[in-house]
Amino acid sequence: MKIPIVCGACGQPNNPSFSVCHSCQSALDKNQRRSNNSIPILSKEDFFCATRGGRQNTFGLSDYEGQPFQCVCGKPHNFNSQDVEVLRELPWMRLVLGCPDGLGINCVKVKGLFRFKRFETLFGAI
Repeated sequence: MKIPIVCGACGQPNNPSFSVCHSCQSALDKNQRRSNNSIPILSKEDFFCATRGGRQNTFGLSDYEGQPFQCVCGKPHNFNSQDVEVLRELPWMRLVLGCPDGLGINCVKVKGLFRFKRFETLFGAI
């Protein structure tokens, strides 16, 4: 039995490659602001809708220790499993990371298929 893939925002059937459907993503795009480092900033409600469907982290995080990521707070941080809380693991190699300064939350994509290349911050909420 196949489990239907649905949009994280509206619950309609959706392409499994995306967490929200095209029409909901367009609405999110219209409502988002950008931080000074051009990371899209969503409201907390939109952020949680866009990242719904994840699970607790099961990644082996040792390969990422000390790797930089751009935070929605405007400062770059180095990933450290003691300071940076991994709140959720999402499909397609994405993680929800808390700001080490406690100022926001970030959705980052782990770039590199077989070897880690870098973190790419997709969007965040303050």
